[in-house]
Parts: sequence; structure tokens; C-alpha cells
Amino acid sequence: MKIFGRVNRHCSDDGLVELSQATFVGSPDALRNIAAFLSHAADQREQRGTRFNHSHIQDEIKNWGDHVPEWPDVVVAS
Repeated sequence: MKIFGRVNRHCSDDGLVELSQATFVGSPDALRNIAAFLSHAADQREQRGTRFNHSHIQDEIKNWGDHVPEWPDVVVAS
């Protein structure tokens, strides 16, 4: 599992960048896990409203963290 991107602009001194494109390269299972996580995070953001801050895929998908760093963490933020 790899995630690539094209930098649109640098956002912070610690390496955070805004992407103009994100490319996910992974197995069908990994891609389905990302899709399920994004759907779940959207539901949480909708339900929590302004109380939603962020969510990490490695906290939501069982065994995702077992694959780090090969499978990068995916974060949804408000």
C-alpha cells in the first residue's frame, strides 16, 4: 500500500503539504478498507458536527497498524 501525491503548496514547517492529487496504490482489500474508513469518518463527522476533530485509519481498521510503515496512516480532519 502506497499513497503518492502532487504538492499544491506547503502548509507548515513540519512537512505538511496540501495535495493537488492523491494516488492510492494497494491491494483490493486495502482500497476497500480505505473506502470503508472514509465512509465511517464521514458518518462520524456528520453526527458529531463541530465536536469532530479528526480520525486515523489505524485507530479504526483492525490490524492496519500492523502494516505501518508499508501502509501509511490516513487521517480525516474537519
